[in-house]
Amino acid sequence: MNRKNLLRASLFGMLALAFVFSGCEKNDDAQQDEMAKSVVGTWKYVKHVNITDAGDKDVMLSSVDCFFDFREDGTFREYSISNPSVSLSSGTYELESNTLTLLRGELSDEQYTVVIGSDGKTLEMRWVVYSLKEDANSEGGVSRESTLCVSYYEKQ
Repeated sequence: MNRKNLLRASLFGMLALAFVFSGCEKNDDAQQDEMAKSVVGTWKYVKHVNITDAGDKDVMLSSVDCFFDFREDGTFREYSISNPSVSLSSGTYELESNTLTLLRGELSDEQYTVVIGSDGKTLEMRWVVYSLKEDANSEGGVSRESTLCVSYYEKQ
């Protein structure tokens, strides 16, 4: 291969790589934008499930009509249908990948793993709570137990 053809092949290869990598970044951005758009709206609380390390499962069905309203401007409001003019909580939210961070105040933030159903009509907010429990078999007589908490919502 002569020098001119080698230069053209190298230039073509670099352009092809630049195109491939820029396409991947745009695709990730598009997926992030799509996820952010899909969380926007009003979501009604349906049930809550706690699953312990031991596999114990506690299901709590909704006895209160609780709603989350996620707005396009990055704010949210949680309220009850019986008194929608009063917010149970409010603040801003950030969604990065599938991690939703609710900022309820300057010093308070909560992080949840968010799963949106393929139909776009269901939302799961997941988090883990750690607690200490007495355990005669562990060092110090105490062990750490984790509980997976999952709240389920339906889009209104």
